[in-house]
Amino acid sequence: MHELLSTYVQGLIELGGEPSEQHLLVVFSKGDLLGSRLDRWESIRSYLQAGDLDNLQNLRLKAHIAGMAEVSAHLKSFTEKELGAQQFINFACDQFKSLEFSIISSLGAKPVENRLQVEITPRCIFDPLFWVTYKSLGWLRRKLFF
Repeated sequence: MHELLSTYVQGLIELGGEPSEQHLLVVFSKGDLLGSRLDRWESIRSYLQAGDLDNLQNLRLKAHIAGMAEVSAHLKSFTEKELGAQQFINFACDQFKSLEFSIISSLGAKPVENRLQVEITPRCIFDPLFWVTYKSLGWLRRKLFF
C-alpha cells in the first residue's frame, strides 16, 4: 500500500499537484469479503451491517458524519494492526491534508460458491460521497455540521 501511494504522490507532484492540499480517502470496497478479518472489529462489522439503503430515509447527516469519523478511526487501527500498514498511514498523514477511511459493500453479503445466497443489499455505498462532500466544504463545514 505504501509503495502504491508513494508512486501516486510522485506522479501527482510531477503533474504539478500538491498532496498537502488534498484529502485522502481510503475506501475498503467489498467489505463483505473481509469476513473473519473483522472478527476482532465488531464496531466496523456492525457499522457496515447497519448501512443499508433503508437507513438513508431518516438520515441525520451530522450524526452520520460523526459515525463515519468513528469508523474511520477503527479502520485506521485495522489497517495498522491487521494489515501491518503503519508505514502507509505515516506516509499518508505526512503527505496529505487529512486521511480518512471508509468501508462499503455493493452486494451486502459474501457470495458462496460464486452465487449470492441473499438479495443484493448495498451497504454504506454513499459514505465515500459523503466524505468527499464533507471534506470539500472547508470553512462552510463548521457552519453546517458543528
